[in-house]
This record gives sequence, C-alpha cells and structure tokens, in this order.
Amino acid sequence: MIHVQHAEPAPSSKNARRVAVDWSKRPLRELMRHIVDEHHTRTRERLDELRALVLEVARQQGDTSYELDEIRHWLVDLDDELRPHMAREEIVLFPYIEDLETALRAGRARIVPPFGDVANPVRRMMVEHDHSGAMLRQLREATSAYSAPRGASKAERALYAGLEALEADLLEHMHLETDILFPRAQALEEASASPSTPPRALTECAHAHESRGARKDRRA
Repeated sequence: MIHVQHAEPAPSSKNARRVAVDWSKRPLRELMRHIVDEHHTRTRERLDELRALVLEVARQQGDTSYELDEIRHWLVDLDDELRPHMAREEIVLFPYIEDLETALRAGRARIVPPFGDVANPVRRMMVEHDHSGAMLRQLREATSAYSAPRGASKAERALYAGLEALEADLLEHMHLETDILFPRAQALEEASASPSTPPRALTECAHAHESRGARKDRRA
C-alpha cells in the first residue's frame, strides 16, 4: 500500500472556501495521497451506496424496469473495473512513483521495478480509464443524463443523484492521473536515468510538464 505522509491540514472554518490546489506544482506524494484519500475512498463508498440503492429501487419496483436493469449492469461492470484498478495503483504504481521521487530528491539511483519502467503500468491504467469512461457514458445514456423519472421515489432520486456525483468525481480523479500524475512521473523517471541528476531536476520536470500542457492547449 502507499505510505505517503499526510501534509499538515490548513486552518479552516465552516464558512471557509476550499482552496484550489495547483497539483502540477505539488510533490507527487501529496498528489497521490490526495487521490487515495479523497477519490479512491469516496469512489469505494459511493459504489457501495449505489449498489445498495439499486437493490432498494428494484425491491420497490418489483425488478421490472428495463432502465434499472441497464443501470445495474453498467454499475456492476464499473465497480468490477474500478476496484482492482485502484488497488493496483495503491499497491504497485503509487509506491514506485513515491520511491522514484524520494530517490531523485536524495540524489540516489532509482530501483528498477519488476515492470521495467513507469510507462508500462501507466499504459494499462490509461486503457482502464478509457474503459471506465465508456461505462460512465453508458450510465449517462441509460439514465437520460441522470434525470430521475417523474414520480420517482426517494431512493430512485438518490440513485440518480449519486450516479451523477460518481461521474463528476471520477472525471476529476482521472484528470488528475492522466493529465498530471502520469506525465510528471514519466518525466521524473527520465530525469532519474541521468547519471548525475541534481535535486533541482524535480522543479525542471514540473516546468517541462507545464510547457507540454501549454503547447497542447495552443494546438487545441
């Protein structure tokens, strides 16, 4: 499992707005801890809640709704995709990235992992992101963009709202990994291949990641 230390929490109050974090500039261990503590934890909780709601709605309706069958099918498939995906990140990929960042800061050579280099598990994670995105689109279609039917019960309204919240959180979760974590990890690994990579390479890698993002935006 990932053993990233928690950052000190910022002072807050009930009325304080959540401060947006520029994750392109924060240490990768902090970003990974955020992904695990916020997104992975919330995803597991929401999947449990949504599967229970599907059962409750099916009980209320007598299990006769085609729409509900579609929701149940895609939700189960998404659950089956996400749980092992998150476990692989927490057990294999994230600890390697943390060790890589620590080694580069200390000026030590990286430990070569069994999977060779970070690009190999990242490719698998990206394919799985595509699979999850396709399932989310199917859920959106099955629920008419999460619009609960007229006269829906409390449980049915909670199901539709929960599915919409799951989609929003997963899209943010996948953005953090696809657009920030994975490119930065690959840049770090490339820097670590240099025989004398100074600690300032961490900053330079972040700048290189930002420059690639800026060029992508200009081409869009």
